[in-house]
Amino acid sequence: MKSIITLIMAVFALNIYSQQIALSSQYMLNDLTINPAATGLKGYTTLGVSFRRQWVGIDQAPVTQTLFGQGNLKYDFSVGGTIYNDATGPTRRTGMSPNLAYKLKLNEEYALSFGLGISLTQFYLDRDRMKTEAPDDNAVAMNSNNRLTPDANAGIVLTSKNLFVGVSSWHLIQSRKDLFDIEDNVANRLERTYYLMAGYTFEAGDKLEITPSTLFRMMGNAPFTFDFNASATYDKTYWGGISYRFKDAVALMAGIRLGPVKFGYSYDINISSLSDYNAGTHELFLGVDITGGRKSSWKKRNRVYSTFSNF
Repeated sequence: MKSIITLIMAVFALNIYSQQIALSSQYMLNDLTINPAATGLKGYTTLGVSFRRQWVGIDQAPVTQTLFGQGNLKYDFSVGGTIYNDATGPTRRTGMSPNLAYKLKLNEEYALSFGLGISLTQFYLDRDRMKTEAPDDNAVAMNSNNRLTPDANAGIVLTSKNLFVGVSSWHLIQSRKDLFDIEDNVANRLERTYYLMAGYTFEAGDKLEITPSTLFRMMGNAPFTFDFNASATYDKTYWGGISYRFKDAVALMAGIRLGPVKFGYSYDINISSLSDYNAGTHELFLGVDITGGRKSSWKKRNRVYSTFSNF
């Protein structure tokens, strides 16, 4: 029993650290959480929500809700952003990240998009749910709740009819505020995170499109990790896919578009040492294209996005 408790606590400790940016299996449905330069590349106005329940069967495991939207302005500018709530046990991270992007057309085939974002995050610790080995532990007794911690994000995206390549960085400033206001010398900060994402869509017939893609993540003082993904879309209406997250999980995904409304679902099968203690992870997605409709602009966009994020 001690071994099990130690294992679970170790995983939670890693998860609390790594989820300064919440994890998602369907990030291609909400690419704003990966790269602010993706804002506006869909070519139309859209709103969406997602809900993720991680590690079903483990009490107080991470639960994440996200609300996002984006749209185009004049002169090739776009705006968008996300509002998120990420809770793990007695801790909660709530905030927002507005983005501004500009798309530069290089030629008839390629375009570059540049994006900047600001993140405002509130960290909360429920003292009443904490049981510490040492009485009056400073990390609990002296923590400062409801503090907004600002930071900045940036990214760039190269896109064409079939290709998508993006590089981004989150927490550029690496806010060095003591998030928990502890009297001792503690260097809590938001860790800078880098993403590299790429995908290419192949036509496999008049109505079938197949897209392999990959995502690399690198965070200071955390293990390097990556995803390999593959998806297929039929008639820009039905899609399914599989994703392998290095040494962590295999995600099975499916979705459908009904006019301007799109639904997505993913189920993560844990393959780490934690697999014996949970029944997987569920994630739901709902999006609405405000300018949608069967003959609207979402039918004519970049094929990588039509297959993976805007089917």
